[in-house]
Formats: sequence, structure tokens, C-alpha cells
Amino acid sequence: MQSLVWRSLSMSINRNERSCRRIVVMAALLAALLGAGSYQSAQATPKPWTTVQQEEPANINACLGSGTQLPVDPAGGTITIFITVNNGLLQERTPVHQITVTETAAKIDNFCLDILKPIPDNATFCDSSLADDPRLIYLITNYPPDVTNNITQAARQAAVWHFTNNGVLRVPDATTGDAATDAAVIAAYDALVAEVEQAIDPNNPPPLFLPGAITLTVTPTDTLRILPGAPQHDFTLSLTKGGKPLAGITVTVASTFGTLDKTSGVTDANGESAFILSSTKAGTATITATAVVTVPFVGVYISEANPTSDQPFGSNASETENVEAVAAVTWEDPTALDVVEEPAAGHRLYLPMLRD
Repeated sequence: MQSLVWRSLSMSINRNERSCRRIVVMAALLAALLGAGSYQSAQATPKPWTTVQQEEPANINACLGSGTQLPVDPAGGTITIFITVNNGLLQERTPVHQITVTETAAKIDNFCLDILKPIPDNATFCDSSLADDPRLIYLITNYPPDVTNNITQAARQAAVWHFTNNGVLRVPDATTGDAATDAAVIAAYDALVAEVEQAIDPNNPPPLFLPGAITLTVTPTDTLRILPGAPQHDFTLSLTKGGKPLAGITVTVASTFGTLDKTSGVTDANGESAFILSSTKAGTATITATAVVTVPFVGVYISEANPTSDQPFGSNASETENVEAVAAVTWEDPTALDVVEEPAAGHRLYLPMLRD
């Protein structure tokens, strides 16, 4: 996607907030007695946290920049949830983990990506990798960390753990709060998980959420048309990512000659959009097609000292890519074509002999 830049992120955190995991995993039998989770799709089974394409620094100088990471309570206060992971019940707080970049003072809101890993004190974190699970990308892109509402933040963090740790929210006592809080968090969590699993088939995810180059092509590329019988030139734009069609993307067209039926269109399920360029006069047109594609992804921050054992954080991000394609079409007047003379009288013609 894009080349990743290391940023060192000095983290200062209250010792009471050291880990996304705070309560020891309880026995499987006790978890069963306390209640099963509220949502478990039969269509797509969540997988353990294996979605980081990790790129550890070759040396300490590879991790650049500095900043601090602190858990931030959303409006209404951080909610503590009960969630089952690996047949054990965990009690976990759901703050927004906010990283402040020293150089720019920019604040980046993050989720915990692995409920079972600790957050070390005074650690350096690096912007090191991208999450590759399309379900997680869809979830965090559309539902980023929310510092404005503690119900939605709790539900979104629980949904993240559903896809990274196979976590299942407990029902009906989903939180340490009252019954109204339990019901609100459960409803929001169920809706999120259902939406993600309906939108993203892990066996056939939308190309926008997969790796691969974005390509725009014009078909046909170069064409000769003879007037007056062929004033109309039909052509198609095709937009793909990793060789698979990108649907629902706006493509634009400009021409140096002739008249276009339209200057923009939206790609269909095949990643295509059709156009017509017409001329009743001789001349050559250069067709220039463009598309701007916003590619969503989840940026992952990992510990520089212990990238595999310490807590990874994930934030929503996107990258804009501009692609272009060029083609040409020429209209010619038949009076301008070279004339081929008929054989003159007295010329000898040799014809092939036909046999049965």
C-alpha cells in the first residue's frame, strides 16, 4: 500500500491501566454458568489475532518520531465489559487508547487489538504494519474509536476483540453497569458484528480491502473510424485492484477532440463504465481517463522492544490513489484515403486454380 514510516512513541501510562486484560481468565465451566455470548455468526468464524503483517525494525534507528500513549475515557466514562475469550471470562475496561505525536501534537485514537496482551509502562511503540483482515478493516474504518459516547466505544472495542480474539460479549450481564447499559452495549455490539459479517465474506472480500495495485484501462486503446458511416466511438473504462473489479467508484473522462456523451460515470459490478465519443469531422482525439480511489486500512502500532508479546494498537486510516489511462481514436474522411487504381487494360492477371 504505502511505505511505512517508523515512529517512536514513548508511552506513559498509569499502572492501574497497564493491560487491556485486567481480570484473570476464569474456568470454562464458570464461563458457561455465567452465560454464553450474545452473537456468534455461523457464516464466518472469527480467528485469533494473526492479522498483523509485522515489520520489525532492523535496528533502533529505524523507529523514528516520538509521542505518548494514554487511555482516554469517552464521554459518560469508560465502561467495563464481560467478554468470553478462549472459553474463559474476562472483565475489561474499554477506553480509547490515544497516541499523541510529539512532533505534530496530532492525536491518534486507537483500539486494543489483542485482549490477552499487556501494555508495558514507558515503552516505545512504532507505526509498523497494517492489519490484513478485511473484516477488521471494514469495522474500524466505518466505526473508529469514539471518545464522544461510552456505549458505542464499549460496543466497538468488544466487536474488535470479536474478530481478533474470537471474543463473545456476555449476555445479559454484559457490563458492570446497570441493565440499561447492558442492553445498549449488547444491541450496538450485535448490530456491528452482524453488519461486518454480512458485508464482508472472508472467503471473497471486496477487492478494496485486499492488497494489490489499482489499475485503470481504456478499451479499445487505439481506433480508426471512417466517416461518414462511423461517427460514434464506444469505449469502456475498467478499474481493478489486484486484478479484481472495483465497483462503485467514480471515473472521469476528457477528450481533446469530438463530443463525449458524459464526462463521468460510476463503475458497475464488473468495475466498468461505458462512454461514447462522437465526431462528424476528421481528426484525432486523445482520451484521458482518471479515477481517485480511497483505500481504507488499519494502521498498527507495536512495541519496539517486544513486538510479538506486547499489546498492538489499531487505528483507522486511508490512502488516496490517483490512476490514469490514455487512449486515442482517429476519424478519417474517405476522400483523404489513398486511392488504389484498378488494373489497366492489357494487364495479365493470374488466378489460382480451384480443385474439387
